[in-house]
Amino acid sequence: MDKRLCPVWTSTGVIPCRSFGVRRCRWRTGHLGNQSRKSSRYLSITKYDDQFNKSWTKQVFQQNGHSDIDLMAVLGEDIYVFISEYFPRDRTVRTSYSQFDLEGNAIETSKQISELPNEKGLRVDLKYTRSINKKKLLCYKNLNEGTKSETILYYLFDAQSKEFVEGKIEIPYPDDKFQVRKIMVSNAGKVYVLGKFFKVNKVKAPDDFGFKIYQYEAGVAEGKEVTIDLGELYLTDLTMKIDREENIFLAGFFSHQSTDEIIGTCFFRINSQLEEEVRSSQRFSDEFLVNFLRDKQIERGRELQNFYLDNIILRSDGGVLLIAEKFYTTFNSYVDVYGYWVDQKIYHYDEVIVNSVSANGDLEWSAVVPKRQQSERRDQLSYIDVVSGTNVYLIYGYQPEKSPERSTSTASTSMAKSPSAKP
Repeated sequence: MDKRLCPVWTSTGVIPCRSFGVRRCRWRTGHLGNQSRKSSRYLSITKYDDQFNKSWTKQVFQQNGHSDIDLMAVLGEDIYVFISEYFPRDRTVRTSYSQFDLEGNAIETSKQISELPNEKGLRVDLKYTRSINKKKLLCYKNLNEGTKSETILYYLFDAQSKEFVEGKIEIPYPDDKFQVRKIMVSNAGKVYVLGKFFKVNKVKAPDDFGFKIYQYEAGVAEGKEVTIDLGELYLTDLTMKIDREENIFLAGFFSHQSTDEIIGTCFFRINSQLEEEVRSSQRFSDEFLVNFLRDKQIERGRELQNFYLDNIILRSDGGVLLIAEKFYTTFNSYVDVYGYWVDQKIYHYDEVIVNSVSANGDLEWSAVVPKRQQSERRDQLSYIDVVSGTNVYLIYGYQPEKSPERSTSTASTSMAKSPSAKP
C-alpha cells in the first residue's frame, strides 16, 4: 500500500505571515475558524497583530451541512477562501471562491469556478498549489474518464495581473497507463506536470515504465515533453521542485532490483529551456545501510523496502535534501469480550531518512530519525518537516511507555542536520 494514498497531516488553522507571502507590516497572522465559541455555524477570518491581539473578524462562510472549505491562501495583497458545496438535486459539487483584502473588505463573493458530478466513480476534488513567490495559485483536477488521454483541468489565479485563466491539459497517454505524481506552477505562470507512465500492466524491467515532465504555457493546450530515466536502473520514486529561475530539480531513489525497493539517490537538474544539465545516481553508503540491514544482507545486495519519498527541499547552493519515511500496514485479528472476531488494520510510520545531495548530484551525507509509530488512526502518525535557517526540524508525536498511573501523548522535535553542512 502506497503511503501517498494515506494522507496524514493537514494544514493548521493558524497561518503565519511568511506562509502568506506578504509584507510583515501589513499582515501578521491569520486564522480561519468558528466565529464564536458558542456556535460552529459561522466561520470567519480573524486577523492578529504581532502581539497576537485580535485586530478584526470577518464572516466568510455559513455551514449548511453540504459545504466544505478547501483552502485559505494569500496571493499578493489579497486573501482567497475556496469553498466546495454539494447540491443533492443536481448531484454536483460546485467550487467557488471569495476574495478579501488584508483589512477584511470583500472584493469578490462566492464566485463559481467549477461544477463537477458527484457520482462515486466521477467525483474529483480540486487540488491547489502556489508558486514560490506566492503570486500565482493553481487550482486543478485530474479527470478519471477512462479516455485515451490523461486530462487535467486547471484554473490559474495571478495576483499581479489580477487575471484568471482557465486551461485544459491533455497528455497523450491513457488514464490507466499514466499516473500524475506532481503538478506545480512557476513564478512565470507556467504549469509543470510530473507523471509516471506504464508500457505494460506488470513491470518486470526498468524500461517497462518511465517518468515524463510536461511544461505548459498558461491557456495553451500543447506542452513540451521531457523524458526522465536512469537507463538500466529502476527509478522507484521521484518528485520535483521549481526555483525562481524556472530550473527544474528532480530527486528520488533508485533500485537495481525492483520498483518496491531503494538502494540510493538520484538527482536531475533541467534548465528553463528544458535542457538536462545534471543527471546522477549514487548508492547509499554501508554505514547508512547498517541502520536497517545486517552486514551479510548488505554483501548479498539486499535493498531497503517500504520507504516513500515525502519531500525535497532546495538548498541555497543548488543541492537538495530528500526526506522519506518508512510506511507499511499490518493486520491483526482477535476475539472481543462479546465473542466476536475483530479485524484490525494497523498503520506503521517508522524511521525518517534525510539525504543531502550536492548541486553536482553527489550524495554528501545521510541521517536517520529513529521513531516507531503505529495506530489504527493515521491522523495521529507521521511527522511535519520545518525549515528554519540552515536546519530542518522534524516534528512528530510519540507514545511513551505506559505506567500504572497514567498514559500521555508527547510531541518530539528532531533536528535533521544542516542543509549545507555535513553532519
